Amino acid sequence: MKNLKKIKRTELKAIIGGGEPLPDGWGVCYIKGEQVPTPCDQLCPNKMQPTCAWMDPGK
Repeated sequence: MKNLKKIKRTELKAIIGGGEPLPDGWGVCYIKGEQVPTPCDQLCPNKMQPTCAWMDPGK
């Protein structure tokens, strides 16, 4: 923990996180390090299962 770099307040404002949320029923495939949006009911182009978030049943 002592090797962590201290972040200045001005640097915090430059951090951009996240992006557009995926629609319900969509997940992400990792193809050559890139994230590719894919429907959860289909296989990825490399025949793997996409990484999908669980839907909240209360919504």
